[in-house]
Amino acid sequence: MVIASGLGAQLGIGEESTYNTPVTVTRFLEFNSEGLDVDVGIIESRGLGTGRFLRADREKRYIRSAGGQVEFDVQTKGFGMLFKHCLGSYANSPVVGSERSAIITPDANALKGLSLTLQVGKPDISGTSRPFTYSGGKVVDWQLKCALDEALKLALTLDFATVTTAAALAAASYPAGSEVFVFTEGALTIGGVTTFVKSASIKGMNGLATDRRGLGNVKREPLANGEAVIEGE
Repeated sequence: MVIASGLGAQLGIGEESTYNTPVTVTRFLEFNSEGLDVDVGIIESRGLGTGRFLRADREKRYIRSAGGQVEFDVQTKGFGMLFKHCLGSYANSPVVGSERSAIITPDANALKGLSLTLQVGKPDISGTSRPFTYSGGKVVDWQLKCALDEALKLALTLDFATVTTAAALAAASYPAGSEVFVFTEGALTIGGVTTFVKSASIKGMNGLATDRRGLGNVKREPLANGEAVIEGE
């Protein structure tokens, strides 16, 4: 049993070895909001000879895809996997004591071969957390933003091949000792010079073709079909 409201929600992610082959999520992150939805297709056959009303067996529904936006407050632990899927590669190394330097680099392969399984546990009013497991996840665009008196936020727009409610809810566990990055710990540096600003954001658009669907309702991995754009404000 969990809290019978959104306070009991959970979100976990896992890296897929093969696109749209779901894995058990193992990394759990605190999140501010999620707007993931399912794109359901409906085909109706209204041929003459069936009368004035649409017969129930003349309608079929199917899942085209799923997706939407998720927002996080960025923390000191657990976010490397997300940054990797935003740009292509991620590495960190010790600097001093517990401090680490993270390097996030765009890859030449345009995110090919990188996909996520994401599971959201949504509690109902009985206190049962209902699992929604999204597979074939690709980061369509991302935004890092921070402003005066706020935490650093990461907003992701995600595309998925499909979603199921049949997979079991994974047991959530969170990194120990993780802290939130806030504006007092940030600086905007341009050309090696720290610039005085009240807010800053950087956004990346990966230029992925998310409509690679064919007969049998097979969705292939979204691939880059345009230039990736990174812009700041």
